[in-house]
Amino acid sequence: LDEIQLHSRPSNFLKFLYDEHKASIKLFVSGSANLDIKAKLQDSLVGRKKSFNLAPFNFHEFLQAKKFKPDVNPVSRQKYLRLLLEEYLLYGGLPKVVLENDPEMKRELLNEYTSTYINKDIRHMIAENNVITFNNLLIFLAKSMGSLKNNAAISRELGLNHITLSRYLDLLRYTFVIDFLRPYFTNEITRLKKSEKVYFFDNGVRNSLLSNFADTSRRGDVGALFENAILLHLKQKYLPESVFFLRTVSNNEIDFVCKTQTGSIDLYEAKYSAFKRPQMTKGFKELVKTLSFDKACIINKNLNTEGAVRFIPFDKFAG
Repeated sequence: LDEIQLHSRPSNFLKFLYDEHKASIKLFVSGSANLDIKAKLQDSLVGRKKSFNLAPFNFHEFLQAKKFKPDVNPVSRQKYLRLLLEEYLLYGGLPKVVLENDPEMKRELLNEYTSTYINKDIRHMIAENNVITFNNLLIFLAKSMGSLKNNAAISRELGLNHITLSRYLDLLRYTFVIDFLRPYFTNEITRLKKSEKVYFFDNGVRNSLLSNFADTSRRGDVGALFENAILLHLKQKYLPESVFFLRTVSNNEIDFVCKTQTGSIDLYEAKYSAFKRPQMTKGFKELVKTLSFDKACIINKNLNTEGAVRFIPFDKFAG
């Protein structure tokens, strides 16, 4: 049963089906608007359901869908991997898009997705005359991917009051399109007050909003695309609420700080670069010296090393 939030009384409907037919059927129920789902699926389903978020393919799943064979000639393997990584960064991990080989059809599918999201999933949640403003907000955030979210700047740029902006940002968060990554602090109250960073649930959707599918060699945002791909993997490897970023007042930064369920800390830095030898920024080195962590990794295009800070190629990290 898809888009269950569109039903007027989904809780009662699902409760009836479960109670009357639980011995003979299993229900797989999906929806794309978490705000509506939470509002309409009441406590009557307690003990009758198990909820989970279904994300686009991570890079490992993407390679499986492409039937990539890791045991081929190493030179051919690396060349093919580079092509696949570029495709993943440009077109993302939505299954139908991944399985389509024609780039033009990929773009059409992504354009259809973004159009449907705006015109179907969102239109009934906002005033008719605000659809263009909402769309402009999406584009603004797409351009800001990997950067800090500045609500005051967004309000000025788009002419939105802070109440409407907060509501729109919540819609984007709870329809799973935007991922607002919180900063890492040991004090939970401080963490909630600080600015978040903007990421998308899928690179292809983000690029579609900007109408930009240029090759990675001809664009200035490839680092943000690479970061976004790594975050999507980390959100599946760790609990989503346990992934943060770290930035100090002196602007030293670590892209991702991940807290394990046992309380240890793992650090990840994204570098869309081909390294000949290990290299780290001064700021990253300083933070690594001051933080207590279990492991620290720099995810890059090619280098694989051991050490206190490991360099890991993206395909091995995501595999």
